[in-house]
Formats: sequence, C-alpha cells, structure tokens
Amino acid sequence: MKDHADKEGEHGAETQGAVIKSFLNFSITDFFLAVFTLALVIISARQHNRLKESIEQARDDFISNQRPRLRVRNIDIRHVGNAAVYGPLPTVKIGFPMIGQFYIENRGGTDATVVGVLLNFWADNKPLPMKRPYEGLDGTYRAHPAIILAGRSATVMFDERVQSEIFQPLEEVKLADSTLYAMGWIDYIDARYNRRRTSFCRSYDPETRRFMRPDGRDYDYESEE
Repeated sequence: MKDHADKEGEHGAETQGAVIKSFLNFSITDFFLAVFTLALVIISARQHNRLKESIEQARDDFISNQRPRLRVRNIDIRHVGNAAVYGPLPTVKIGFPMIGQFYIENRGGTDATVVGVLLNFWADNKPLPMKRPYEGLDGTYRAHPAIILAGRSATVMFDERVQSEIFQPLEEVKLADSTLYAMGWIDYIDARYNRRRTSFCRSYDPETRRFMRPDGRDYDYESEE
C-alpha cells in the first residue's frame, strides 16, 4: 500500500515537472517570438519613416525646382469710360475707368493658387519713380482662390481708374508725349503653402497697341514671404 502511494507520488511529481517544463518552454518561446515581432515592428516603423521622409524630400525638391512661375500678358483694354476701344489709345483721362481683361500664365511645373491681384493704371511723362505708385494699396483678394494649373492660364477682368501724380483729375493726357503704365502684383501660394508675389509693370505702346515690358526691373520681379 505504501509502495503504491509512493509510486503515485512519484508519478504526480513527474507529471507536475513535465507541465512546468512545458510551460517554461512555451513561455520562453513566446518571449523570444514577442521580442522578434517587436524588433520587426520597430525596424518596419523606422523604414516607413525614412521612406516617408525621402518621399517628402523628393516632393519638396521637385516643387522647389518646378515651382509655379506666374506672368502677366495680353492686357486688353475694352472700354475707356463708356466708350468702346477699337483702335489705339491716343489719349487717356485721369480718373476715367479702364475696363478690360488680362491673362495670368503659369510657366512653372506645378500649380499655383492665386489669392490676390492688384492692377493699377498710372500716367506719367517722366521715368518711373523709385517708389512704386501702388505701394500700400490693397488688391482684390479672392474669397474662392483660383487655381492655375502648370502650363495653363487664367483670365482676370478689371475695372480700374487711371491715376497720376503730376496730372490733374479729368485732365486729358496725350500718350504721344506721356506714358500709360499698367502695374501691380499677383499673390499666390505654391504646393508647399509658401506665399509668393509676382510684381509686374507694362507700358502702353500706341504704335503696336500693346502693353510692353519696360526696363524698370524694380517693378517686375518675384518675391517670397
């Protein structure tokens, strides 16, 4: 009877030992498996972050090299006051509205979001002053910004009055002796949300009936805020 009890005790001890050994083996295996899985997750996360950084850097480089470049062209005056324009402008009146349109062309490689435009007509019989006449003026800011795709253009309508510092209001100015300028700026945002400004200036040529770019580079430039 005693031998039978001893055998049962030994058998129970062996069984308990086997269970503990199996549990230990299982726990150690799970531990190393968990550590291995965690290591894979960390390595994958680091690789993902590096890949994301590389993609963002490549995107930033592309935008920097192919950023939007806006240009103003074809300033077209349709009416002066209530009179339609069919030929060259021999004269203009100070304070009279100039009504028409012009085009903004995107010569860059990425899209531009136009958020503000200023156009100012200026009559003068002297070279352009150092201080731009439109300094401090607010442009027309768009409640719904216009997106100009790369390689495309957009039309801007205008209704602006001729201004001057030397001529009096309602004075008639002969463009054979004086110059009519169209100047201003375009505010836009690139794909990296950098705010940029293209300033422009064009002078009217009665012979060609077109606004041409003058020599004053201080009026025709690009800047970044």
